[in-house]
Amino acid sequence: MSFSTSKGDTKLLARAPRDLRLDFFRGITMLIIFIAHTPDNSWNDWIPARFGFSSGTELFVFCSGCASAGAFGRVYQNKGWWFATSKVIRRIWQIYWVQICLVITSLTLAFHAQPFVGTDAFQRFMPLVDHGFVAFIALVDLSWLPDFLDILPMYIVILALLPLMEALGLVYRHLPVLASAGLWAFVHLVGLNFSGNPWTGNVWFLNPFAWQFCFMLGYSFGLYRLPRPPFNQKHLVVLSVLVLIFGFLLNFQPLVNAVSALRDIQAILVPEDAKTNLAPVRLLHFLCLAYLVLG
Repeated sequence: MSFSTSKGDTKLLARAPRDLRLDFFRGITMLIIFIAHTPDNSWNDWIPARFGFSSGTELFVFCSGCASAGAFGRVYQNKGWWFATSKVIRRIWQIYWVQICLVITSLTLAFHAQPFVGTDAFQRFMPLVDHGFVAFIALVDLSWLPDFLDILPMYIVILALLPLMEALGLVYRHLPVLASAGLWAFVHLVGLNFSGNPWTGNVWFLNPFAWQFCFMLGYSFGLYRLPRPPFNQKHLVVLSVLVLIFGFLLNFQPLVNAVSALRDIQAILVPEDAKTNLAPVRLLHFLCLAYLVLG
């Protein structure tokens, strides 16, 4: 097996123009996530998750995959596996320390803000108060992730999988996507996740072994390893529209509350861990939405 550059892919990547839509939707994604995590605001009733199965998370991870295709995929193609992997490891190291500093900063802000906003935010960091050094070690090895501070650890694991996926790509062009899909399916068949809280038994809220599939789809589309489906395929357009209509019927809360049959169907298709493990219905809804918007 050679870890050298694929000349055909290099030429393709070299002439691929920057897709400005990616920058636009990354900005939209951050706005959606900000609104979704800001309490007591009426805009939260109008985010995409209120009208379909998927949310801003799918868009964020998919866009991260597309962006990584430019940041790392081109390096893998142009500089070779070993050099590109060293860049990935360096980025993982940077993100890890950002995560540690983010938790410490959030803890400090939550502690000093208690007189103004109450104790709810600081309560999320109580393991450091109750368990001291043990909690600190759990924080360092990422076996404890405070609420809402799990997106960077997910990204760390996904990036750690990237060199393996690229090595598989040297064997067969589409093997990374196939392996990624297999790992995602394995999560749903037998379960696979990290501990997110040793004291409660909770796992990582965003399971990196599941969400890596959404990332890898974006990464593969960004590298043109996966063909972008043409928008003139009527059957794909009709299918996507039907999926979005179905998603609206099962997620528009006033309608779901009024029709008990919709609640029953929702309970079957959307399990409690649907977001944690990237349920198939969420991924399908996002891909159909992306197809219609970007087509």
